[in-house]
Amino acid sequence: MTRLPVKISIAISLLILAAAAVLGWSDQQRLTAVRAGHAKLVAEAALLGITLDPAAADGPVRSTKRGRADREAEARAAAVEIIAFAREMEEMQQKGGTPDEATQKRSLDFMERMMSLDAAHLKILIAELRGAKDLKDETLQELIGFSIMTLANDHPQAAIALFTES
Repeated sequence: MTRLPVKISIAISLLILAAAAVLGWSDQQRLTAVRAGHAKLVAEAALLGITLDPAAADGPVRSTKRGRADREAEARAAAVEIIAFAREMEEMQQKGGTPDEATQKRSLDFMERMMSLDAAHLKILIAELRGAKDLKDETLQELIGFSIMTLANDHPQAAIALFTES
């Protein structure tokens, strides 16, 4: 009589093992198919001139080399314009003036522009801001702080790394 429960538990164990083996084999087949599809897409992307960008803060980002250079130029141009606007605002504050409606709209436009930049380009912007020696420290801190907060919304790890560098 004691052998029957042992045989039942062995049979159940073998059944569980067989079910796990079938599920594992099925998952392995799907993984193989996904890897083959990925390799095919990477090869197709390479033919189209799309490469992986390991320099991106949040992992590989697909972009064309020309597109990356254009975006870097765009980020540098944005930095130049933002620094020039910050100088204008500092001069206005020194003269005791208050921003008019057009200046407030420009300010909002610059904020939106900063928020549209991705992690790598916000890093370029911050580097450009740090290089602007003629701005007040308070202004630089505000602009860099806003840039880091913008970065933190979409890329918190990159923001923390940038914050610790600062």
